[in-house]
Amino acid sequence: MDGECGLCRASQGWCELRDAGDRLEFRDFRNADPAELPVGHAEHEATMWVRDAAGGLHRGFAAWRLIMAELPGWHWLAGLAGLPPFRWLGEPLYRLIARNRRLLPWSRADR
Repeated sequence: MDGECGLCRASQGWCELRDAGDRLEFRDFRNADPAELPVGHAEHEATMWVRDAAGGLHRGFAAWRLIMAELPGWHWLAGLAGLPPFRWLGEPLYRLIARNRRLLPWSRADR
């Protein structure tokens, strides 16, 4: 998670409100010990990373799907996103949003 990104913080807050079982743990890569990071800062700047319960590492759209699958009442969205045409469009759309996240009006860091 990028603690300097308003969209990232807003997304984290949205997820935490729906995570009644506290299944998710968000960490700001900017405050982490570099030795604890699964990838370098440039990769964290470019995309979201999620470690699953088994220790597997997922990025971007796949990471977003894992988060949705863990939220009560939202696992259906993760399943739907895995079907054509959503699974084909998901990663390019994720990358477009990630690249431009600081341009979005609700993602200003000073909020």
